[in-house]
Amino acid sequence: MRIKTTQEMLTLRDMETIVFSHERDIAHKKMLMDYYLGRHHIMGKAERSSGAPNNKLVSNYCEYITNMSTGFFLGQPVAYKTATENDEALNVLLDVFDYNDEQAHNLELAEEASIKGEAYELLYTDEDAQVRFATVPAEEMILVCDASLEERIMYAIRHYRVYDVGGYGYREYVDVYDRRAVAHYEYNSGSMRPVGEPEPHYFDDVPVVEYPNNRQHRGDFEGIISLVDAYNKAQSLTLDDMEDFTDAFLVLTGMSGTSSDDVNNMRRSKVMLLDEGGGAQWLIKNLNDTYIENIKKRLQNDIHKFSNIPDMTDDSFAGNASGVAIKYKLIGLEQVRSRKERGFKQGL
Repeated sequence: MRIKTTQEMLTLRDMETIVFSHERDIAHKKMLMDYYLGRHHIMGKAERSSGAPNNKLVSNYCEYITNMSTGFFLGQPVAYKTATENDEALNVLLDVFDYNDEQAHNLELAEEASIKGEAYELLYTDEDAQVRFATVPAEEMILVCDASLEERIMYAIRHYRVYDVGGYGYREYVDVYDRRAVAHYEYNSGSMRPVGEPEPHYFDDVPVVEYPNNRQHRGDFEGIISLVDAYNKAQSLTLDDMEDFTDAFLVLTGMSGTSSDDVNNMRRSKVMLLDEGGGAQWLIKNLNDTYIENIKKRLQNDIHKFSNIPDMTDDSFAGNASGVAIKYKLIGLEQVRSRKERGFKQGL
């Protein structure tokens, strides 16, 4: 989350206002993570009536989109090179990268940005005075920038919770980073209370790096969530109707004197004696399979079209497809990768 300000210094009251307004962004990003993890809106589907089938099927296209997009973008680790005279500086940098398992860290940043639209990297020093960096959940970070065209970062505010061992109770904290130090606060119902003295971080700048997924800071599946919800609903209701079909009612016509014992006898003997003019038939819902499957197919196509992630099971990716055909199928995914790369290079 980015906030612009014309103020050179933030007061405690300013920071309280910023953190309080941050709650909406937290809820949105947690919703995106829920969809990635398979906790979709369909899980709250209500029963049509008591005892009726109530299937809740999740087709997790969100996870598929993020995994495919991230793998296509950073399946191969980032490589670094420099002019010969800078070899020593590069070696020092690579030592820091090895110490932090930088390749796995970059993949974590790319996945976070794919899901939530942006990722944040926090730099710090450990107890051995070694440079470290870690991914901070995007919903915890607020960048306060100046009003210039460069949008230089003035402060980074981390708003987070620490839960107790039971996972129910928690306390909220706020860490405020400027160009020299980090200040710690406890946060409760819109007010902040300082904890200890500010600590220097020794980085000569705000030690937080932003990795935007694209210019709009949108996640890769954020625009197709309504389509995924519709597909989940279509799948769930189709299975509900199938279960209704297997639990159909038997209608006996002209057999009003039939008792429950008669029904049990018919079930055991597999024989039904009908009076003159009587009849028997199943009361079922007529399902238009072709219509239902066409709707689901259109939803599938729209999900792949608007996310720019191709369906790898499509016939176009068969073994006899030409390289040119496959290239055209991947052109949308290549555009997504190109936008990601620009933001990621700036962060690096």
